[in-house]
Amino acid sequence: MKKIILSFCFFWSLAAAAQLDFGVKAGLNYNSIDDLNVSGGLLGLNEDLKSEGQVGFHAGFFAQFKFTKFYVKGELLYVQNSSSYDNMLAPASKLKLTTLEVPVLAGFKIIGPLKFYIGPSLVYNIDNNFADVFDLNLERDFSIAYNVGTTLTFNKIDIDLRYSSGFSDNVASYLDDIPSDGLGYTVNTRPSQFLLSVSYLIN
Repeated sequence: MKKIILSFCFFWSLAAAAQLDFGVKAGLNYNSIDDLNVSGGLLGLNEDLKSEGQVGFHAGFFAQFKFTKFYVKGELLYVQNSSSYDNMLAPASKLKLTTLEVPVLAGFKIIGPLKFYIGPSLVYNIDNNFADVFDLNLERDFSIAYNVGTTLTFNKIDIDLRYSSGFSDNVASYLDDIPSDGLGYTVNTRPSQFLLSVSYLIN
């Protein structure tokens, strides 16, 4: 019991010594979604269609406890990514992914306005759509990613560049209603993206 009380007092003192900041952020992201595999059909296809990444966007909120040279930040981000496939098996088709992401980041000041941070992120799939026609079935709606990045701080404005990728694969698939002559589509939706954003401190 004594140890619990001492631990509580320790963390309470840390929180009391920290400055609580919160704000909004938005920006652009580029996600390298995996190649699309097309299989089945009367010809027994099994072909990978090369993906071409597209520029997406993200927006959300954040809150952080800031100490002298160290901070802990939590974010809630709405993220939309897409990748295009231009092939006779999927002419001018796009795969659109929409996720809700909750990064928890720990960072520290390097020099001047420059900071470095790292941390995990919980990723929840909100929606996915292929060729504006059908949805793909994901192995998991939830996945875990990691984030590594740097921040430049100018008064109440932060310019943030990070790389985010999943710890494991998350395959999405679709099979036509007539397996004998229909086509099946599979793609690994594991996130692998760069995010460039601008944040504004409200308080």
